[in-house]
Amino acid sequence: MENGNEDSHQRIRNMVAQIFKERWAREARNQTTSWKKWRATVKASIEYRVFHEKHQGYYIDVLKDETNGLGGKMILNVGCGYGGLEVALWEHRAKPLGCDINKRFIKIAKLRGQTFAQNELPFLLCDGHKLPFRDEIFDVVACLAVLEHVTESYIVVKEMIRVLKHGGYVFIKTGPNKMFPYDIHYKLPFATWIPGRLRKRYIKLFRPAHSRIARHDLKYYTPSQILNLIKPFTTPKKVWAKMVKYRFMRAKKPLCGPDLFLYRIETTIRRLRLSNVIVILAKLLETLSMEMDVALVAKRR
Repeated sequence: MENGNEDSHQRIRNMVAQIFKERWAREARNQTTSWKKWRATVKASIEYRVFHEKHQGYYIDVLKDETNGLGGKMILNVGCGYGGLEVALWEHRAKPLGCDINKRFIKIAKLRGQTFAQNELPFLLCDGHKLPFRDEIFDVVACLAVLEHVTESYIVVKEMIRVLKHGGYVFIKTGPNKMFPYDIHYKLPFATWIPGRLRKRYIKLFRPAHSRIARHDLKYYTPSQILNLIKPFTTPKKVWAKMVKYRFMRAKKPLCGPDLFLYRIETTIRRLRLSNVIVILAKLLETLSMEMDVALVAKRR
């Protein structure tokens, strides 16, 4: 059985590497670290996606705590990606169903389900703007790190509520928070604060290899905007901005992303011998709802 799992992981690894081959070639032209560190970052990105089901603890904890347990619940994940959450939910005795618009993601998700969930997980190729399900069928509908990429977020949310049972829960997470001073997609500080057209020019100037992606403008949301998006359909149970562990006191220098950005802030502060500012900065970000991600759990009326 272990050999079978290893073979499946290797197949998933090959499929993921193929999907992101073009992306990594493009991002390599933007990288500012050494090639050794860059290769380590790429390898870590691959392995994260290969073992996707092992990195779902945060989502599982939120769903268990906010929706009164997972056992027996029918859960739809809109934009399921690599299918890791579905495997993790299945392990907690839920009945998950994943859907995505990307054919290659669905292919990987199906392979993952066949290997690690006894082929009991359904994955469907469909568009979140028009879900192919009848009304009021799911106990929970999740949409995680997807809304910032869709063209009509209001329609997607409306479809999610349509297929959700009365009294069921919707779980939305989007990032980066519009108030957070770093964009994790383009790896640029302050891109979230700059208006659309200027942001595209900013990205083209500092991340020219990303200029094609920038044409499909990402949508950034604040906690209040997510709340207003869902309020017409539900009674919000919980809305919060979620820090993805800044780890200001990291022992090692991070390779890239928000941790590196904040690490540089911390290093500068330490050199100025103003260590207390680190704590003040963290509290200020929290007070101003400037944490990295925005998350929401709401109950359908």
